[in-house]
Amino acid sequence: FMYKYASGYLRSRGYEHYEISSYARIGTKGVAEGCQQSKNRSQHNQIYWEIGSDWYAVGLGATSSIDGKRFPRPRQMADYLSWIKGQQEKGTPSWLPEPSVDADGDEVEDTDFLCDTIMTRLRTADGLSLDWIKNAFKDGERRVSAVLQGAELALSLNMAHITEDNDGYRFLRLTDPVGFLFSN
Repeated sequence: FMYKYASGYLRSRGYEHYEISSYARIGTKGVAEGCQQSKNRSQHNQIYWEIGSDWYAVGLGATSSIDGKRFPRPRQMADYLSWIKGQQEKGTPSWLPEPSVDADGDEVEDTDFLCDTIMTRLRTADGLSLDWIKNAFKDGERRVSAVLQGAELALSLNMAHITEDNDGYRFLRLTDPVGFLFSN
């Protein structure tokens, strides 16, 4: 109840719900149809929502993203200290594993990267570009179909919707507040 109430209240007061747990006062810059983007969004965390962004994070439970791959650190102190010791003994960080291939010959990292991108982009009001998926992968059309198949229930329950921007690009977005609340 509180999440839905807060979302409605803040939106009625001119705030954009731009990420599952973030709001900003709406500016004048428009984005896709039905989605006004605020120039007041927090700048420090925007990199986390962008596709393919790189960042380094250190410390207990921190996650870095390098070359489209995420590298989490252990969340428990004892595990983290053991991990640090293991990294020191190796001499070089083991952050960038060799690409592995599944039974179909597809790089597992591609699938992991797409799954991570779906989960990350659906946390935002901007949503997931279906056209990006279609163009980013050699089997992009098949992957778009799989994403839409996976979203069927959410679409039928009005927890998600597909929108099209002025340039004809399609986006899968969670509804506010119900889709955001369910996904969180």
